[in-house]
Amino acid sequence: PLTSIIGYSSRLMRQDIQLNDEMKQKSLHVIKTQAQRLSRMVDDLLTVPDIESFHLSINMEPVDLLKIVELCKEYSADDNVDFEICFEDDIKPVFADYDRLIQVILNLFSNAVKYNLDYEPIKVSIKNLGVSKVELKISNKSENIPSEILEKLFDKFIRLDSELTRTTRGTGLGLYIVRGLSDAMNIDIKVKNENNRFIVTLVFDALQNE
Repeated sequence: PLTSIIGYSSRLMRQDIQLNDEMKQKSLHVIKTQAQRLSRMVDDLLTVPDIESFHLSINMEPVDLLKIVELCKEYSADDNVDFEICFEDDIKPVFADYDRLIQVILNLFSNAVKYNLDYEPIKVSIKNLGVSKVELKISNKSENIPSEILEKLFDKFIRLDSELTRTTRGTGLGLYIVRGLSDAMNIDIKVKNENNRFIVTLVFDALQNE
């Protein structure tokens, strides 16, 4: 991210070239996007010691899951990938730490975009499970991932050994952080491969009607 930020800001500061409005907007967009990416990376790196020392600060409260998903969709926007969000009416508020949940979903969206195949839409669904649970599913088109690898994806520094992985960059900490934060917030999380899609399912405790 720093390479892009420095490169595009240097371009905007040059006096020896004339940039049209389109190029200026493109440069500013790249700077903003990469600054947001760098901010997320710093947040992730700072979270790891807290997870490992069990010193996570968690403030559990009822939160609007759909609003957080929509917010994370904006942060994760990609010119080549669309998000399809499907949700039931009257989704119950879920219990989570607002900021930590954003960190979890941003990591999952980033992972889905990074490893998505053929520019297929990222599919997101939210539904109530009975009166006490809410389910969130995020899926992207994927290579077939062997079950023994699926079981290790939440480990630290684990990345898929594939041609796609070799052309993408990452810290190898995203899903490790997702698991650590989910466990701290009592969110059940599972992954699977089905019909050439990588699916992450999160199940939350929901606020019940009195």
